[in-house]
Amino acid sequence: MQAYLRLRLRVLGRLLVEVGWVRLLLLGGLLVVTGGKLIELLLSKPHLQWAGPTLGLLMSWSGYRQRTDLGFLQIVSPRYKSWLSVESALLLVPVWGVLLGLGYLGAALATIAAGLMGHFFP
Repeated sequence: MQAYLRLRLRVLGRLLVEVGWVRLLLLGGLLVVTGGKLIELLLSKPHLQWAGPTLGLLMSWSGYRQRTDLGFLQIVSPRYKSWLSVESALLLVPVWGVLLGLGYLGAALATIAAGLMGHFFP
C-alpha cells in the first residue's frame, strides 16, 4: 500500500511541475466560483441533489475503464479493487460535504456508496 501511495504522490508531483503553480491557482479560483454556483443551484432546485450520486457512479465507472495501470495493479496486489474503491470515494468527499452541508443526507450517503461501487465493476 505504501508503494502505491508513493507512486500516486510522484505522479501528483510531476503534474504540478508540468502544469505549474499559476495554472493551479487559476483553476482553483474557477473551482471555487463553480462550487458557489453549484450550491446556489442546489438551493434553488432541491431535486438536483440526486445528480451527485449519479455523477459519482459515472465518475467511478469511467475511472476504472480508462486506467492504464490495471495490469500493474493486478500484479502488485490481487485486492487492488478495494483500494480503487476507497480512492473513488475519497474523490467524492467534496461533493459529499456540500450535500451534507445543505442537509441532503440521503443524497450524501448515496454519493459515497456510488464511489464505493467500483469494487463491483468488471
